[in-house]
Amino acid sequence: MQQSRKVFSSLVDFQGAPNFESILLSPNLRQYVLPYKNKQIELSHVTDEGDYITGLFVTTQTKDIAPIHLPGDEEDYSAVPIENGKGFAYPNVILYIKSLRVLLWEVNRNGLLESGIEYYFNTVSELLFNASFEISIAPIMNLEASTRLNRLFEMDSIELQIAQPLTFLRGEAGREGAMNDISRVVNETNATQSVSIKLVADKTGLNKLNPVGIRNIVRDFLRLPHIDHGRVKNKLVIVGKSGDDDSIVEETINFVADRLEKSFKITKLEIAPHIQINERKEGIRLVYLESVHLIRSLI
Repeated sequence: MQQSRKVFSSLVDFQGAPNFESILLSPNLRQYVLPYKNKQIELSHVTDEGDYITGLFVTTQTKDIAPIHLPGDEEDYSAVPIENGKGFAYPNVILYIKSLRVLLWEVNRNGLLESGIEYYFNTVSELLFNASFEISIAPIMNLEASTRLNRLFEMDSIELQIAQPLTFLRGEAGREGAMNDISRVVNETNATQSVSIKLVADKTGLNKLNPVGIRNIVRDFLRLPHIDHGRVKNKLVIVGKSGDDDSIVEETINFVADRLEKSFKITKLEIAPHIQINERKEGIRLVYLESVHLIRSLI
């Protein structure tokens, strides 16, 4: 049975390193197994393919293992028979496009999301490279969202919600650029959970939101760490108008939901004896071949 695996694309920004591939290809990465959210994460099977690099994150769950249960038997619960130190392995295959500084990654919510990938490399920077570099990863919008933003001739409102604003403050976007006012709000209110701001144009029509300023906010917002916090996540929604004199329509663009998404298929195993490394690498390679020209047009 075939299963579809979702692939997201992210733009990798790094400071303090000549390039990201030198970090990915460091043989010393293999020695690090890092604790993360009561699990252990590691990067393995890294291969230089010329134009791109492939690899596999593996997140191992060794705690909070659910018991085996026979449905319909309310008393039948027993522990999964695993050896001490071992656990369940959840893979995320990755592919890094060198020339575009873009990371393709398999979505596996039992494994890692963007925030976890970012955490891994920034922790490795401290352990292996003496904190010589810092990595940030931002979602890439899909073509529809980019096109719709460029099509707006009038912007009526922009709504932002920053989850975990203290994390946001550690990034460059919190100290510079169009997001700087939000960092001041976070500081002044001592907010730790989330900050929501909605900017609305003058209803009289005399003063409209500045499109250049809005695009700067979008650019900086996409660089923020998009970290799950319960049910609260970062979000940015723009409402405006597009069309011509004969047909004017209101547009609502959600820049977190409207992100570039592709997929590959893999055989679904009822009980997995392995993590299908070759199948995953081939799947994400096909995604790369299918979408590289589109990605180039979006960044």
